[in-house]
Amino acid sequence: MGWNFGRQLIVLCQQHSRASEVMIAAFLLLFGVLALLVLAAVVAGLFAPLLGLIWLAGTLGA
Repeated sequence: MGWNFGRQLIVLCQQHSRASEVMIAAFLLLFGVLALLVLAAVVAGLFAPLLGLIWLAGTLGA
């Protein structure tokens, strides 16, 4: 959905100056980076309990 929204913004701004296209590209890049950060946070949240258990088992076994 976000990608279609970005494409619509680009179509709306095509009749405007080059600067607006650069701003839209920067917005899409920022949006993509934020999406990757959210994905990384979700993956870390899923694996954190498992890593915690491994660390706890290693600490108790040592």
